[in-house]
Amino acid sequence: MNFIPVTKYSPLARYLHWSMALLIAVQFLTIFYVFIQGDDAPALLTVIQTHHASGMLIFLLLMTRIVVRYVSHSPILPTEHFSKGERHIAKIGHVALYILMFTMPLTGYIIMDASPYNAHFYTYTMPDIFVADELIMDKGALLHGLGAWIIGLAILGHISMAIWHRRKIPNFIRRII
Repeated sequence: MNFIPVTKYSPLARYLHWSMALLIAVQFLTIFYVFIQGDDAPALLTVIQTHHASGMLIFLLLMTRIVVRYVSHSPILPTEHFSKGERHIAKIGHVALYILMFTMPLTGYIIMDASPYNAHFYTYTMPDIFVADELIMDKGALLHGLGAWIIGLAILGHISMAIWHRRKIPNFIRRII
């Protein structure tokens, strides 16, 4: 059996990538709105609920994305353009992004669950793990806030590297489009 190298991610992998990218953008936009407008912001509850629901949806899409990644073939980085070290760093970067995309909804869930309002996914009330506890909620918020800065920087790095590599390989970004 001959192995034919894959030059593009599968349609489902591409759909999941861009859907999650859009939802992560929604996460940043909604929380920026809350910080800029403050507690008296018009539609504050709707914006916060959108943030929470999008976070849970990101988590569900991430679980699907992990399965898709393991059952489908992903394009490999060409050895003529990428050294072994660069390919290793790219792999570490992708694993870090997956870990961050996992921990952000998890810490968000902890914040919601430890709050007096419980965790919700749209109209569905999520299972309780914690009783309302301000200390747990505050520690979760600290981790979530720190994680937001880290994932923001990681995403900027991811985008920067894609643009950088496109300079060397003109069709590089077409792998995920």
